[in-house]
This record gives sequence, C-alpha cells and structure tokens, in this order.
Amino acid sequence: MNRESLINFLKVNRTIIKSYGMTYLALFGSFARDEAKATSDLDLLVEFQRKVTFDKYMEVFFRR
Repeated sequence: MNRESLINFLKVNRTIIKSYGMTYLALFGSFARDEAKATSDLDLLVEFQRKVTFDKYMEVFFRR
C-alpha cells in the first residue's frame, strides 16, 4: 500500500471512522512521505471528541 491508496482508503471509510467519535486523523511518518516499505508501520495521530477506551480505538482499525 502506498500513500495515495492509504489516503483513499481513509476517505472511503470516513463515515465509519467518524462514527467512533474521531474528530481529527493525521498521517505521519514513512507513509506520509510516500517512503513506506513492506515492513513499515502505520503512524496515525487520532483525536476523539470524547474519552474512548483503547479497545474501542483498536476496533476501528481491526474490525472483522
């Protein structure tokens, strides 16, 4: 996955992401610079409108 496809994924899933109370989502690191490799991690800064548990936060990205 490259920067463009990741940003597109986030845009497509914007409604789902916002449903968890996220008010701000920023991409940084190697994906933001479009320098990610297969072993790169994904760096996101997330701000919520209300207090959210870690489990609820992780549910956003690992929904099944």
